[in-house]
Amino acid sequence: MRTIRQSDYERVLASDPYYAGRWPYMAAACGMIAGLEDFAAVLELGAYKLPLVPECDTMDIRQDLQPTFVHDARRTPWPIRDGAYDLFIALQVWEHLDGRQVEAFREVKRIARSAIISVPWQWPDRFGAHAKIGESVLSAWTDGTPGRFDCLIEGPLPRMICYWPDLPSESESACGFTNSRRAGSIAKPQADSNTEGANP
Repeated sequence: MRTIRQSDYERVLASDPYYAGRWPYMAAACGMIAGLEDFAAVLELGAYKLPLVPECDTMDIRQDLQPTFVHDARRTPWPIRDGAYDLFIALQVWEHLDGRQVEAFREVKRIARSAIISVPWQWPDRFGAHAKIGESVLSAWTDGTPGRFDCLIEGPLPRMICYWPDLPSESESACGFTNSRRAGSIAKPQADSNTEGANP
């Protein structure tokens, strides 16, 4: 499955400083996606200007970004049919759902068969909604759905990328994560991509 390259990232970064320092975790997620099967249908939530999978469907609250679905993820149900997607992606989004994380993840399970989500990982208190997210918080946010802590992006502000390869239906959910954590050791993304010299 084709994902963005570092050159794509740098082109967007040149006009939008929001992306400064974000390539390490985006590259790791791209590497993860590249190692998966060739999914036919992908949805990314909160992709802003640069979806990881070009031409995938997107969902965002901002109409000016021209997403496939203009919708606030905190409002359920989402305007998407059951089982519509093979893969759901949300990078650095879940901490912004204002107490609606469980309801949103139930929607992920309804519409997709697998998911990749990244979150800030154990940041200090001064970061507010981004702070103190760890295993217990993420398990609660995802309704106890078993998944994998797949890749820790280390640095002053670490990120954790989690993967649910086979999302269960609501009735099949059970608590627990498998710790397959590999600090930055995910498969490399597209050929011109690397994280050397990137800011945390």
